[in-house]
Amino acid sequence: MKTVNLISVLAVNKGVPSDKRVALYELWGIKPKAAELNTLEVFIDGILQLDPYSPERVTRMMSACYFGFVIPQIGKEMDCLWIGNKTIVNVELKSQDVGEDAIKKQLVQNRQYLAPLNRDVASFTFDSSTGNSYAVDVNGNLYSVTLKDIGTSIYKVHQEKMYEDDIEALFPPERYLVSPFNATTAFMNGQYFLTNQQEEIKKKILDFVNDASSGNFSSLTGGPGTGKTLLLYDIARTLKKTGRKVWIGHAGTLNEGHITLINNGWQISYTRDMMSYDQNNKSFVLKEADVYMIDEAQRCYNLTSIVNEINKTGKKCVFSYDAEQVMKDEEQKRNNAAYIESMTSGHTHVLTSNVRTNAAVYSFVKALFNKRDQASKDTKGHVEITYCQTRGEACIMLRLLLDKGYRVPQFTPKQYGREDYFGLFPDTEPSAHEVIGQEFDDVAGMLSENMNYDATGKLVSSSTYLYREDKMLYQILSRARRKIHLVIVNNPTMLERCTRLLNR
Repeated sequence: MKTVNLISVLAVNKGVPSDKRVALYELWGIKPKAAELNTLEVFIDGILQLDPYSPERVTRMMSACYFGFVIPQIGKEMDCLWIGNKTIVNVELKSQDVGEDAIKKQLVQNRQYLAPLNRDVASFTFDSSTGNSYAVDVNGNLYSVTLKDIGTSIYKVHQEKMYEDDIEALFPPERYLVSPFNATTAFMNGQYFLTNQQEEIKKKILDFVNDASSGNFSSLTGGPGTGKTLLLYDIARTLKKTGRKVWIGHAGTLNEGHITLINNGWQISYTRDMMSYDQNNKSFVLKEADVYMIDEAQRCYNLTSIVNEINKTGKKCVFSYDAEQVMKDEEQKRNNAAYIESMTSGHTHVLTSNVRTNAAVYSFVKALFNKRDQASKDTKGHVEITYCQTRGEACIMLRLLLDKGYRVPQFTPKQYGREDYFGLFPDTEPSAHEVIGQEFDDVAGMLSENMNYDATGKLVSSSTYLYREDKMLYQILSRARRKIHLVIVNNPTMLERCTRLLNR
């Protein structure tokens, strides 16, 4: 997105036919709405009437503005941003009275979004329907200001060195979308944000929990990187703050983030440990809670037992799952996803936007695992490939990548006996099962000689190992937020496929 002069934006809106102004708007990277432009005109006219704001001064003040900037992958929009080397001025434009509570909430959030840029933030709202203007202080208190106060802030920021480069570079998604497991302290302190879609689904699930007549079961689903884990744990955090006792069952391996949450009073366990044996009734019963949540429910082997107990108690339960993220054939055959969908009709919520993974990495991984897809053209720089003739060479390469700062999750070893991949991966790294729900900046994975496409174009493994090699690799690569390095072992066919994807 490029900076614009807001005077020029209004001139184009007034003097250029609509069919001709679109191309210029696209060049600038803006999508102004009619109401925004009308409010912007009232705002600028109001400043022009102030002393000593001459047309020349105001034209200079209205330059170097990011107009209608949307934080990538998060969907949070800010109307006007001026970014100096010490100060940021944010002005939100309202064409109708939305109430002081809504204004305060938006301005407080905007200050939080802008805080990581390490500049002083002056955030304002101008309402053209009332002529009122507002600001919030560092403590989040809303107070009235004058149009001249806003003008003074804009004028002062132009006395600094203005930032006019790629604004998206200032807002990497990892600053805002934390993992409850990799940034547990930030999560517990509420130092994260939800996307608009996540906020909408959260409201629906909270409404479901609070409505006694809505049934027992609701579900949350979506592919890797859509933010299922963060949303599920955010809902749990919200319920806990209202005094509800929440029990989270995890159908996978507990990680360090889980342990930290448990040590801070969270009720989290393996799904198998959600039930205890009642000596009096000679049966297994659910641990006591107000709301139950099942994470990675597609892999839960005792799902039916849990469901039966919840039906007896009439308590609420929220499932989080992704039908594609299974590790064994038996998990796929169990088809928990279909079972969950049959119980949550009308209360199934689908996350569709990839909010964690770099878009280029996401498109490459998607195309790697399905031959019918194609990677985006900007994949280079985000995906690297190394080819090895033997697994011994791959073993050395994976350790070199670990030294370079990559995370190198290993294929999950068997609980007993020597597995096919013994000694191949750095044994200090977590397994494919352990990284479920986690995220890392840079990830390395191995594509072995066992991998190729089936008749439908899907990448599968011919290995008869306990866990599906293709599913483990998918789980590993989908943990990357920024970059992946694929180590291909003795597989010319897959090397050709990957190079084609990268050379588009």
